[in-house]
Amino acid sequence: MMGPLHWFREGGFAMLWILATDLALMPLALVALVGAITSRFVPVLAWPARIGGALVIAGAALPAVLGLAGWWYGCTQVDAAIAVVDPAYIEQIRAVGYAEARTCLWFGFGSAGLVLLPAVVAALVAFVPVRTPDELG
Repeated sequence: MMGPLHWFREGGFAMLWILATDLALMPLALVALVGAITSRFVPVLAWPARIGGALVIAGAALPAVLGLAGWWYGCTQVDAAIAVVDPAYIEQIRAVGYAEARTCLWFGFGSAGLVLLPAVVAALVAFVPVRTPDELG
């Protein structure tokens, strides 16, 4: 069975950039979530919480972009390598190389989704207006 360490060997250096981005963005997403919840009780923090949530949502696209870049780089490396290979093995090597390059793509988009989840919750909490009991009827 292939484990996460094997995925990092297949994906190459792009996987480390995606992981570093995730490790930087996840605490920011959690801080944005805490800030959004706090802004419900401290109205002065409403706009900073909204801006923070929007920035983290925008930043959550970065792991996906890095995954796309890693996939593209892997595919170009495979194409460059098969230029000097026996024509009988080209399709087999291309299929395996492209499959390994897709590891970056899946990891990038999957980790972007994990960062995006608390960021979207934070933005929703921050942007939905607070209603007082008098307004509810």
